[in-house]
Order: sequence, then structure tokens, then C-alpha cells
Amino acid sequence: MKTINSQRDTSFDIAKGIAIILMVIGHSGTTDYIKSFIYLFHIPAFYFVSGYFFNDKYVNDKITYTKRRFFQLYQPFIVYGIIFLILSPLFHELHIINKPISTAIFIRSLFTTLIFQHVETLLAPFWFLRSLFTVSLLFLIIRWLNYKIIPSNNLFTIVICITLFAIGAILGTKNIHLPAQIQREFVVLLFLQVDTFQKL
Repeated sequence: MKTINSQRDTSFDIAKGIAIILMVIGHSGTTDYIKSFIYLFHIPAFYFVSGYFFNDKYVNDKITYTKRRFFQLYQPFIVYGIIFLILSPLFHELHIINKPISTAIFIRSLFTTLIFQHVETLLAPFWFLRSLFTVSLLFLIIRWLNYKIIPSNNLFTIVICITLFAIGAILGTKNIHLPAQIQREFVVLLFLQVDTFQKL
């Protein structure tokens, strides 16, 4: 989490690149041992990097932050979601996907894409864009409340994130799903706010 502007640190670009490579390896049919090892950290790493670069200046400029996340995450979700949906008949003809897309399915899929809920099967990994968008706004609200309640340190943020992590983990183990799968965002919030431990 950043409170001042700083020069770009390319080490984080390298870290993200490594995480992306590991993600590809994890989804490419590797051994269960390697897959289990990669899955311990490759997705949390992306949330950690996002949280590290969160700037507290947006606590007082929530609209700007929301717009930034909208164009960074929602826009590509919608654009590529619609493109792949339109190309679905071609994908079926090329035997890339198994089931043909009926008009009813097309309309339903278009609607779920526009409301940031679902995209064409080939874009299944885009769940991460929706998740990061949701957790980013949730974290912004928590930081805003932190400054309202305990402006001198990050204790409020840490306690709330740990509490939500516990709630999300319990719901997950009991296979209880909240609307939009937000129990997952409760869990990953803990990784997003790791940097706040530096200032208690």
C-alpha cells in the first residue's frame, strides 16, 4: 500500500510475470505435487501486488479510484466477453467448443456478461477480473472506515480483513455460497492488505 508517489519498481513486474508463468504451468497438466505447490501462492500473489500498490490518497477520491478499476477490470471483461460470445458459433464450427450457442443462451450470456457475472467458456479465467474489482472496492471502503475510526494506524483494517477471512473460510468449508461468490473475496482480502502490517 502506497501513500506517496514513487518510481516504478520493475521487480513487481518480474514477480507478476513469474506468477503468470506458474499459473500456466499449473493449468497445463503438470504433476499433482507441482500443481499443489504452485496453487499455494500463485493467485494470492496477484492480490498482494494489487494491495501493495493501493494508494491511500483514493480514500478521499473514491470516484477516481472506482473509475480506474472500472476501466482496468470491468471494461476488458465486457469487451472480450462480447467478442468471444459473438465468435462462439465460429468456435463451435472449428470444434473449439462442444455445444452450439442458441439465441436464448446468447441473450442470457450477453446479460450475465454485462452485469459482470459470466463470460464465454473460453474466458473462464476472467473470474479474476471480477474478483479483483470487487475486492478492490471492498478494501477501499475498509480503508475509508479505518481513517474515520482509527486514523493513526491500520489496526481496524487488519482486524476487519482477518475477521472477513475467517468468515469466508468457514463458509467455503461448509460449501455455502453468498451472492456473486463474495465469500471468496472475504478470503483474498487478507492477501490484499498484507502491506498494512507495516504500520500498526
